[in-house]
Amino acid sequence: MSQRATCRCPLCQLERHVITRLEQEDSVRWFRELTVRTGSLGALGTMQELIAYAHSAGKDADKRRICDGIYIALLQELPSGENADLLHGLLLRMLAPGLHKELKGMMIVSFPGIDRDDLTQQLITNCFETMRSPGILKKSSYIAASLIEWTKRDTYRWAIRQYRATDNEETRIVIDDVFEAPDSKRFESEVHLRELIEKALAAKHISADDVKLLIAYEIEGMSGDELGERVGLDSKALSHRVRRAIERLNRAFKKSAKNKSDLSKGPPE
Repeated sequence: MSQRATCRCPLCQLERHVITRLEQEDSVRWFRELTVRTGSLGALGTMQELIAYAHSAGKDADKRRICDGIYIALLQELPSGENADLLHGLLLRMLAPGLHKELKGMMIVSFPGIDRDDLTQQLITNCFETMRSPGILKKSSYIAASLIEWTKRDTYRWAIRQYRATDNEETRIVIDDVFEAPDSKRFESEVHLRELIEKALAAKHISADDVKLLIAYEIEGMSGDELGERVGLDSKALSHRVRRAIERLNRAFKKSAKNKSDLSKGPPE
């Protein structure tokens, strides 16, 4: 029996409810109609077969490409609003192992002080919002990795705001891979972020290679796997490179903010 089969975290408990819902007769009938309407499902005639195939894709490039086509077809069904609960449930089941891994890390390592149910609810909300985002609908590859990566990023940003809102010193942590202004509000606009990157490059605080990585990861929203393939690095090495680039950018931003603060005080009397 797999570890997730006995896990009692809120996400796994929710997934068991989703499994029960998807096994109902009307859900099975809906999926049969979907396979007729959606040619990309191919020989995967049942939801169980589809979910098992998605879970087995891993690093297999051929399986990933097939899964990309399936994810695209399913995501394109969402805007119609019909059977959105079943589509969300099916997509959640397909993404569950990756989401579970990220959520477990947040609960145990990054944000142990945040209520597990609240963190799970926010992760699922972010995941469903990401499924409908224009950015994800424009992608043609690495769909599952991008959905998980963007969901994780938005959930981290939400969690950090929860930590920043409290006066408890024990829960005040710093996550360097999130950009925040002096008033603890992150840059909401890609334009502002791009402007900051360009200024840091002009001041030689970051390199041209840093700029390419940051734009691809933070603005273009490329997943770690996708970006690693582009630059020829495995995920661990790429993670270190991106983190170092972000650390340099954060230092440049903090230095710039301090200089502006000093100037605003005027000359000493």
